[in-house]
Amino acid sequence: MDAEPDWSPDGRQIAFNSDRDGDQELYVMAADGHHVRQLTHNHARDSQPDWSPNGRQIAYASNRSGADDIWVIRSDGRGARDLTNDAAFDERPAWEPRRRIGR
Repeated sequence: MDAEPDWSPDGRQIAFNSDRDGDQELYVMAADGHHVRQLTHNHARDSQPDWSPNGRQIAYASNRSGADDIWVIRSDGRGARDLTNDAAFDERPAWEPRRRIGR
């Protein structure tokens, strides 16, 4: 089942999670539904994708380290890293938009 879609900031791609390979992984596809690419490849649950404001990274929740942590991966599927790495139940990542203060 495909779930938890998130549109890229430019509206050209959609990140989502799916169990199409047997467990929950992250995928990206073109907005028209073509060119589906699998971003994560492991036996853990990767879910809740959230695009960075510049569209270069995707934050997500994963239990691949044994606990539910917040991870980030580049939109090309490289460079996955655990951001929280703690025993707490971390989920629902969201990016804070960069704000301009003053001129």
